[in-house]
Amino acid sequence: MANILTQSEIDALLNSLSVGEAVKPEPEEDADKGVRIYDFRTANKFSKEQMRTLHTISDNFATVLSTRLTGMLRTLCEVDVVSVEEQLFGEFNNSIPLPALIAVVDAAPLTGSLIFQMSSAVVYGIISCLFGGSADYTDESKPFSEIDLAIMTNVLPQCLSIFESAWEKVAALKMRLERIETSPQFTQIAASNEPAAIVTFNVKMDSIEDMMAICVPHFLIQPISKQLNSMTWALGEQTSSRRAPDAQLEAQVLDTKVRVRARLQKSRITVGELLQMKPGDILSTNHRIVDFILMDVEQIPKFKAVLGMSEEKRVVQIAKIIKEQDNSERQ
Repeated sequence: MANILTQSEIDALLNSLSVGEAVKPEPEEDADKGVRIYDFRTANKFSKEQMRTLHTISDNFATVLSTRLTGMLRTLCEVDVVSVEEQLFGEFNNSIPLPALIAVVDAAPLTGSLIFQMSSAVVYGIISCLFGGSADYTDESKPFSEIDLAIMTNVLPQCLSIFESAWEKVAALKMRLERIETSPQFTQIAASNEPAAIVTFNVKMDSIEDMMAICVPHFLIQPISKQLNSMTWALGEQTSSRRAPDAQLEAQVLDTKVRVRARLQKSRITVGELLQMKPGDILSTNHRIVDFILMDVEQIPKFKAVLGMSEEKRVVQIAKIIKEQDNSERQ
């Protein structure tokens, strides 16, 4: 600090240069030597290690989100991290430009909420591309309609699922969209002097380029603050790399939904009989009660079952699995 000139010394130095005289530095006051005003209310709550880990998480989120938006909107989208910095929540909330889309997100099992904020240009660009247009909307002052908010209610959960995956190496969080607001006065999720990590992204699509931000209050991630370090991230990468590709593929296949249909024997009726049918009529078939019912999985015969009743509902019980060679012989 001793090598830093005061404003009076700088002015005297400039004057001496103009007249060509030497300047003697003024003696420093011993009472103020080495003393600096410090406000404890603005002390950093996030360590450098935690901010670096948040930056890594945000980079992964931006990379995957770019790919997801490109596929969903059918146009090239680029999402890049601009900055990750600590800021008071009140300062962030007051700096949100209007109109803006502000999503309040719950991150279970953590207590509290975080904020996803998108500028109007990004929102209108996404909506325009979803309906076959191009991202070139320039009227950023137009307020959002109920239809716009309804569309973004379906888009935001896809972004949250990516953000959830970006956190999985640090903590298992379940992101859920609580509500969408268009004014910062309705998104007071923390005290104004609460420190928060603000992640700012730059979003490019077609001719639109604007900002998106995520606000993570300090109290929200305080329970997992010790996990926000490079060691936890490295261990998470090692664990994910040990997972066999076959196991990952199997997990995805097991979660895939398929259509199952049980069908009786076919019956024939005339058009006249069909037109005369009314609720309560009984349609007879050639199916005997002792015969198996054929069950199709995605229109492919897979099981043989028997008909029954359970809690006043018609049910079928699988009795036999149809082998692949049986299907090939029928074909």
